[in-house]
Amino acid sequence: MKGHFGWEYKGKHKNLDEAYAQLLLYREALENPPLLVVCDMDRFEVHTNFTATAKEKHVFGLAGLADPANLDVLRKLFTEPDALRPGITSEKITVEAAERFGALAEGLRKHKGIEPQRAAHFLMKLMFCMFGEDTGLLPRSLFAELLENAKANPAVLPRRLASLFKAMAEGGVLRRTGSRIACGARGGEDCRMSRLQISRHARRKAASAFDAPRAEVEEVMLPVRVG
Repeated sequence: MKGHFGWEYKGKHKNLDEAYAQLLLYREALENPPLLVVCDMDRFEVHTNFTATAKEKHVFGLAGLADPANLDVLRKLFTEPDALRPGITSEKITVEAAERFGALAEGLRKHKGIEPQRAAHFLMKLMFCMFGEDTGLLPRSLFAELLENAKANPAVLPRRLASLFKAMAEGGVLRRTGSRIACGARGGEDCRMSRLQISRHARRKAASAFDAPRAEVEEVMLPVRVG
């Protein structure tokens, strides 16, 4: 619907992340609508696409269609798409993220004695992981789960990050389990076979940024607790 949304239909139980990626490829041909919708006739995802704003996603299924909040999203989709414009701008998010990463870099330098250049290099790797996760270069939620699962045992985080960086730089297989993520050449502690290949495109983008050996990651990460 011109000026309102672009909509990509898929069959039931199809991958909506892939549908969204496909819709992004031809949104310009649709004159870059403010909202992008993907669905499999059972699940609906409404992605905001407003210029210079943060991205938001409204997710619901047929079972929740009668919920007033979900009906309101659908109504605005067809009648007033601007009402779904996110309140926070991408510029504000960028400034806040830069300030937080700056504080982390300063903390590593001041309290742990890490040289500024090495701290910045390491933090750029973490930033690229977030970028890769959001854009589909990494499997969905992989990096977030890796951090979340390390909260109970922070000592395992350096090894897992080093393995992830290695897989992204050189190519490799990632194996995700319910409570652990093992990557690369170590081959798989607790690996039930949910094998996730890093794409060639991801490897090319990551090759220059993810070349640090495990020892470098451990030197930086071992003193840092995941809160």
